[in-house]
Amino acid sequence: MPKIWTELGKELHFVKLPNFLSVETRPYDPNTYEDEIDEEETLDEEGRARLKLKVENTMRWRTAFDKEGNAIKESNARMVKWSDGSMSLHLGSEIFDVYKQPLLGDHNHLFVRQGTGLQGQAVFRTKLSFRPHSTDSFTHRKMTLSVADRSTKTSAIKILSQVGSDPDADRKYQLKKEEMELRASMRSRASTRPKRRAGAASGGRGAARHDDSEDEGGVSLA
Repeated sequence: MPKIWTELGKELHFVKLPNFLSVETRPYDPNTYEDEIDEEETLDEEGRARLKLKVENTMRWRTAFDKEGNAIKESNARMVKWSDGSMSLHLGSEIFDVYKQPLLGDHNHLFVRQGTGLQGQAVFRTKLSFRPHSTDSFTHRKMTLSVADRSTKTSAIKILSQVGSDPDADRKYQLKKEEMELRASMRSRASTRPKRRAGAASGGRGAARHDDSEDEGGVSLA
């Protein structure tokens, strides 16, 4: 199997693109180019929702020709290294701060697929991360709106910490209350009902016996 040699440039960095940056590997052709639609859902290789900024966040390249007719490659993105050692990515009218960090160990390799196998090309020693340069940038505003939109969708489902009374339990309580009031009313009417006096009843029977005794001991005038 022949060994493949690739021109990797002077510096090689491992890059894990954030959700607000994209790369188009195919060359740009204005005749076949179709702009992205914001409403479409685009996910990255890890299933994260990628922030869609149409042309503002996609790195593209194309083949052009210089004055001598030689083919050259052009891109809408360029890396700038400043005198203090810091770097920035200029993508169209957007600017991103670039942070360089070392990668420990030999666990990040660059491979090239060849047939059914993979051929190692290099080992990554550093990695780059990107952040919007300013809060006034279009990318930062788009990120803020995206977070606010997700927050609004999440808050559509609310958990109520205090709920109203159970209508079934309230109905049972009202029935029990009415039953207790009815029993209390019945007891009240029973306690206020007029009673016959015991003395009057016993006096009547005594008077009857007294009359009988007088009849037995009296003198008949007949």
